Amino acid sequence: MGIDMVWSRRGLLLLLSATVLFLSGAGVVFPEGHELLPSLGIYLPPAGDEGRDPGEVSGVLPLLETLLEGSFRESGLFRLRRERGDGPPVPAFSPAVDAVVAARTEAGPGGDTRVELELFHQGRSVWIQSREIPSGGGTPEVFPQLFRLVSAAREELEGYFPDHGRLLLRNHGVPGAYAVYAGGRLLGHGLEEVILPAGEHRLELWLLRGDIEYPLVRRTVQIAPGELLEVHFALQEDAGTPGISFFGGLSDPWYALFDLRAALMIPLEGFEEFSGLAAGGFATVLFNDLLFRHHVLGVEAGFISFDPDLKDSDDPLDATLEAALLLLTTGISFGPVPVADMALRGGAGVAMTNSSVRDGKDGGGVVSDSSDASYKPAFSTSLDIGIGLGKTGRFSISVGYYGIYDKGDIFSFLGLGLGLGARF
Repeated sequence: MGIDMVWSRRGLLLLLSATVLFLSGAGVVFPEGHELLPSLGIYLPPAGDEGRDPGEVSGVLPLLETLLEGSFRESGLFRLRRERGDGPPVPAFSPAVDAVVAARTEAGPGGDTRVELELFHQGRSVWIQSREIPSGGGTPEVFPQLFRLVSAAREELEGYFPDHGRLLLRNHGVPGAYAVYAGGRLLGHGLEEVILPAGEHRLELWLLRGDIEYPLVRRTVQIAPGELLEVHFALQEDAGTPGISFFGGLSDPWYALFDLRAALMIPLEGFEEFSGLAAGGFATVLFNDLLFRHHVLGVEAGFISFDPDLKDSDDPLDATLEAALLLLTTGISFGPVPVADMALRGGAGVAMTNSSVRDGKDGGGVVSDSSDASYKPAFSTSLDIGIGLGKTGRFSISVGYYGIYDKGDIFSFLGLGLGLGARF
């Protein structure tokens, strides 16, 4: 009698906890899990057909469903998916999952209900166990047996995925909203505990203010199987743009890049009387995720050389325009997208120009040579696309507009560039 009373009270308490987990997900680290965790499929008999489902008739199936989802959600080790049907469990999930726990119920002798759980790992059955649930039993009698069955399935399944550790996120500041990333992937918002596979992970916390994310914590952590680590941080009162960091732990998928490229420069404004194409070369250094997420800032140096000809004239023009540019450039990056990086940016700076014209010759010598070397304001806009080569290599395609301002006139080029570099 005393044992029954203890199980009755404990059963009701656990049932209440599981029901809360199932209905609301409250207190769960990852109600649906995140991409770095293995995926688990829960396969249940069809609902609502009392002629085929003795578990539904006896009331066992709803309780079993609640316990299964509540228990595996509470573990935090899996991304959960649920399907119903009466066919083979593993093919029922598309895309495929890493493991499946399949529940079956059938009528037993004397009106009892037989409940069976079967585990599938990597497409094959690895464990099966069943319980006979007596007919006419209420929740206090039925719950302990189902709870033991589900607990045994969970313990068995966790043995196939042992290599996980836990991170506790401790906020010592004011309450506030923040996003948690690992390896550039969003895990969730406002999390206090993170479960990750063992190994090295790049953890990032970003403060949320409106639609903008600001860097808060960036750290590389090494997690051993079963290890518990703590990450401490402090959210501050809103006092403008927080946490500006230029060189400390920039975020994945890339935090810095270097690019060397050659460009075909097409003359635009200021060159209406001339024909021909120019050549250019550029070196660019960019840093990503600086003042806010996807903010790009860097420096670009370039050289443009143009030997024009006069339009509608057969007389050759011995002239050269050269410009060396130094620009501070900023903008936004897009992505992450697989393998590639993209950035839309604009820049401003200075150009050192030198234009020279040579007219006529006398016995092989130059009759006159005039040149004009000076510093002038310069600006640019560009769209850069980089494609990863190996671990850090990068092939780039760039379309840019480069302008030089001189005495009220603008001399500009459209640049089409190809380059090689590195991305980190």
